[in-house]
Amino acid sequence: MKGGRQPRGYTVVETLIFLAVSSALFVSAYRLVSGQQAKAEFSYGTRELVSRIQDVMNDVSTGYYYNADNFRCTAGASGPVAITPAATGDQGRNSGCIFIGRAIQFAPNDTGSQESIRIYSIVGRRQAASSTRDVSSLAEAMPVPLSPRGGLPQVDVTETFPTPNNLVVKWARYNNGAGVSPATQTMTVGFFTNFSNGSLQKGSARNVDVIPIPGTQVSSSKATTGQAIFAATAPTVVNPSDGVDICVENPSGGQHAILNIGGNKRQLNTDIAIKSGGCPA
Repeated sequence: MKGGRQPRGYTVVETLIFLAVSSALFVSAYRLVSGQQAKAEFSYGTRELVSRIQDVMNDVSTGYYYNADNFRCTAGASGPVAITPAATGDQGRNSGCIFIGRAIQFAPNDTGSQESIRIYSIVGRRQAASSTRDVSSLAEAMPVPLSPRGGLPQVDVTETFPTPNNLVVKWARYNNGAGVSPATQTMTVGFFTNFSNGSLQKGSARNVDVIPIPGTQVSSSKATTGQAIFAATAPTVVNPSDGVDICVENPSGGQHAILNIGGNKRQLNTDIAIKSGGCPA
């Protein structure tokens, strides 16, 4: 019986070539999938951050703010309201005070390992100093953050949240870079009721002003930021025409996003533009 020819096996060189090609294909596929996943996570994180910002703006519009019910707010004949610690249940006694806004500070690095945002609640006078009429401007309300400021002992109800998906906040500017110099850079954006059209009436929707808080940096403490908010009685910029831009980067690199607040003179509007590369200088 005539035997058949035995099939030839792979040589060592052919096996190595096969393994090299397979490895290259695997690495390429892995990088592609990882890159797409990183892009998806970055997109999700930016949307989460915008959602958080919108929540803050809506809080001001509806008059809601976080209250631990552990402080007393007192309005004297003149000057800003005084905030002092008090027993739980004093909320109803703060009749001389009103909630007038909230502010967001970006990238304070509270945890030491991950960037975060701080959200400040701000109160003020219900009635103008030495008067029985309701306040009609931010200057008359004399904003006071419910947080430390200037070394003064204060009740602290500041909320702190990590940036979604470890987003890195590089800068915040207004009017397309008009506020980029160190003296006027803003890493804090305030949202205040504009006291128009009876906006302080119970149950009414409040019109909101977007006000960049100058002089706050990435590393500014609560006391420094609180003092800057306290000094915002006569802001130089209200509702910047091009809004406030916040640039965030993907922690793994390769992408950045510009988040715009209040552009096109729409104070409650937010937009996202995702681009390649890092944040521009």
